[in-house]
Amino acid sequence: MPDDEVPGSAVSALPAPPALPTRLSPPGSATVSRSSPPHHANYPDYAPWLRRDFWFSCAYCTLTECEAGGVTFGVDHYHPKSKHPSLATVYDNLMYSCLFCNSFKGDREPSAAAEAAGMRLYRPDTDAAEDHFGLTGRRLEPKSPIGRYTIALLDLNRQPLQRTRELRERLHECADVTLGGLRRLATLRLDKVGAKHRLNVQKHVNALGDQERQMREALLKLIEDLSRSVMLDEDPESKERSKHRRRELRILNAVAPALSDLEPSPIPSGATEP
Repeated sequence: MPDDEVPGSAVSALPAPPALPTRLSPPGSATVSRSSPPHHANYPDYAPWLRRDFWFSCAYCTLTECEAGGVTFGVDHYHPKSKHPSLATVYDNLMYSCLFCNSFKGDREPSAAAEAAGMRLYRPDTDAAEDHFGLTGRRLEPKSPIGRYTIALLDLNRQPLQRTRELRERLHECADVTLGGLRRLATLRLDKVGAKHRLNVQKHVNALGDQERQMREALLKLIEDLSRSVMLDEDPESKERSKHRRRELRILNAVAPALSDLEPSPIPSGATEP
């Protein structure tokens, strides 16, 4: 097991971290609010606090533990510990990251020229996602140099993430239908309704039936998709996206030499902590 992977036995032996925040961050603000854990000499010991501070999701791609299937999570150093050893156990430098983002990131960081051009890796404890990323269908599009650098470095349009975004959208739509239902009308006897209101009530009852059918179909499809790990699905866009990514990285390399050795990677076999 990689030394930064979250070990279950170690988690249970540590003091209980604080509970999840009781309020969500307002729109246009960072989504992660860090707690203040006691100091630990070994950075993996911070994992219980990081999991809660990052809402059990990857700091970079937002994939949650429940959505990840068999993909593991671990502790990542925003500034690589190989280049910044003094930050190895500084809590503000630690991120909760999925295996894929951790492997794509490695020990790379923007050069001075890249930083001067406004490029760096997105971090959810200081940045508002909507300032740097937009959505076109299921694909992330950059809205800033930070967004462009992050998408290219971490391959944030890889197929499993696109499928996850689709499932999230479907779940949201299903919830809207559920909340829109007027279930109490289903048992209402029309002969107890005044004549002038019967037609209107009947329309509502019919609409409820349509909503319930839509909800049932959406739920069945959602259950089917959630039962299958999208991480194991074939990625039909992989070759074309890799070509685009190579072109993008060559462009970025003009101001970010740290990206010059980066090639689209196959599914990593294990986490490598920088």
